[in-house]
Amino acid sequence: MAVNGACVTRLAGLAKQHDVLLMHFSTDYVFG
Repeated sequence: MAVNGACVTRLAGLAKQHDVLLMHFSTDYVFG
């Protein structure tokens, strides 16, 4: 199955953003 490099990069970027949001929300939840 051929994978589009740009698509992989975009998905990786989305996952990274999701992790940052998750850490931000859990930090707000714990320390807020």
